[in-house]
Amino acid sequence: MPGTLRIVLGASIAWSCATGTIPERSPRHHDLDPVPAQQVVDGPDDAEVIMFVTMLQKTRADAGCRPIAWDARIAAVAGKHSADMAERAYFSHTNPDGRDPFDRLRDAGLPFRAAAENIAKVMSAPAVHDSWLASPGHRRNMLDCSFTHHGAGRSGAHWTHLFVQR
Repeated sequence: MPGTLRIVLGASIAWSCATGTIPERSPRHHDLDPVPAQQVVDGPDDAEVIMFVTMLQKTRADAGCRPIAWDARIAAVAGKHSADMAERAYFSHTNPDGRDPFDRLRDAGLPFRAAAENIAKVMSAPAVHDSWLASPGHRRNMLDCSFTHHGAGRSGAHWTHLFVQR
């Protein structure tokens, strides 16, 4: 329908190797070593993803988190999942082959102690940012200060955002 904004959110998913859940206490910025500026600045080349990451960094800073480092390898995993959802016409953390985000990270050789994934089907960075913030599970992933690295990717309206604690 013209003029109608349609937002489809996926459930958020998170997993910690140690406990099977997100840690109850998220360290604040002063508990962690600072991330070198170039690790935060060097990042995505998609204008919408750049806008989203800029918004995310401000939101996390406002919540007391240090900047989360962009990792192009994590972004590649996220982008491939977004493209796969678009190409194979599904919308889920688990692909039709039964692979979940943790499998995809391990398959890419990316170590993690904890990880989380947000997915959405929206067109713009502000829409995905605001819709994830309005959803408790997605918001929890975005504002978990224990995550140290992340990557996001999109294919059209399919967005995937991965968070990793190393």
